[in-house]
Amino acid sequence: MPSVSMYFKVHHPFRLKAFNSKEVGAGVCYEDAIADEEAINNLADECYLPANNIILSAIEKSNGAFKVNFSISGVLLDLLQRYRPDVIDSFRALIDTGCVEILAETYYHSLSFLYSKNEFNRQVEQHSTLIEQLFGVQPQVF
Repeated sequence: MPSVSMYFKVHHPFRLKAFNSKEVGAGVCYEDAIADEEAINNLADECYLPANNIILSAIEKSNGAFKVNFSISGVLLDLLQRYRPDVIDSFRALIDTGCVEILAETYYHSLSFLYSKNEFNRQVEQHSTLIEQLFGVQPQVF
């Protein structure tokens, strides 16, 4: 019987405020923290926590035969640390089963390799460092 590898890409960008062209470069904060918090709370309650509970249940029911991979962007992890650390805890519980692998990626979920190989490598290292800090695992696959 063939194996199926389930891979979940988890990313959410920072929200931007509405601003006009005169405000570009004028020291204006472009991030909309209120929209960030609202979006992350909604996604946490409607998507991340329910999905992680379903996956955890499948792992437990299969006695560890059900395995998945996650690639979680550094940007999303920043937002979750700020607004919903309970979601990080739910990912940690999945990882602790030994049936979930966290993949490396660029920190900002960017295409930085098109710009600079050095920037690409910096972002992958930055992401791997955060994964190790939060989850105690070092990504082995990009």
